[in-house]
Amino acid sequence: QYFDGIEMFETAVETLRDRPSTALLEALVMLGWFHVRFGKSEQAKALANEALRLWQHEGVKVLAGFGSDAHTLISTTSLVQGDHEAALHWAKQAAHIAEQRGDRFNLTIAHYNLCDAYIAKGEHDAAYYHAQQSVMLCRQSGDRWFMAYCLNNLGQLMRIQGDYIAAREHYQESYRIREAFEDSEGMAVALSNLGRIALLQERYEEAWPALERSLNLYLATGDQGGLLRVRCLLAEACTAFGDFDQACDYLRQALAATQQLDATPHTLMVLAAIGALAVSVTMPDAGAVLLCFVVQHALVDRETSEQAQLMLKRARDMLPDAAYTACLLYT
Repeated sequence: QYFDGIEMFETAVETLRDRPSTALLEALVMLGWFHVRFGKSEQAKALANEALRLWQHEGVKVLAGFGSDAHTLISTTSLVQGDHEAALHWAKQAAHIAEQRGDRFNLTIAHYNLCDAYIAKGEHDAAYYHAQQSVMLCRQSGDRWFMAYCLNNLGQLMRIQGDYIAAREHYQESYRIREAFEDSEGMAVALSNLGRIALLQERYEEAWPALERSLNLYLATGDQGGLLRVRCLLAEACTAFGDFDQACDYLRQALAATQQLDATPHTLMVLAAIGALAVSVTMPDAGAVLLCFVVQHALVDRETSEQAQLMLKRARDMLPDAAYTACLLYT
């Protein structure tokens, strides 16, 4: 559980901080990963930079092992904060360093991060290449646990391309692996992805239990980013059922949680969902203002922007020209 993990690594860092060592470097990076899950990306980046200084200036060695390289952690925090170019820069550095020292574990994460960053930028061919590389490395090392992460990326790419059947297969395989490892957070991710596919296919009766179970698993682990995403999906499901009050409740909870996160793209995702709900309940002017803000924001990821643009077009069709122009001026 994340709550226990963060406490354990905080104690380790406090104990080891006065003695530069590989153990301290590992503890700093692992604590940083836990902060990412709790939505504290600035704290995670500070820990990663401290670990990086140990490696660069103190000559502390980095052991081969998943997530032990500070470069991949900085790449992840940059992506969470919406800085896609920085995410690519740090992931490329991580890949180069891992290749030089024959560290297949961190090389796999570097390719995974590169895939994530290219997806966020909307460069799907490059993303697919790195997704394949990460899958290949997992197969070579026999690592099924991280394979589940890589399958989620492949599923995401298939979903974006509209191949929902292939996406569903990748997500189902990811879930089966996570279930075998009794990995609650991983099962939550896979279930939210399966719920999203069911929503896209308008299989709402199937989407609801998957998303509800995902929410409960996220609540147990404390993954704040995951909670935001699944609450937005549950709001979408409620909207499809016509339960607008419940949709509002989920989005209200999600919006409140964004105030505790260092993750502007997550906030924009929630605002886009609120805008979409406003359009769905025939408040196109209010929805258009929010959706315009999201689309024009420098830190919005490609997928959120494209979804917001689709709903904005729907709002545009519902509004007189003067009213729509006023919404644009307001933003």
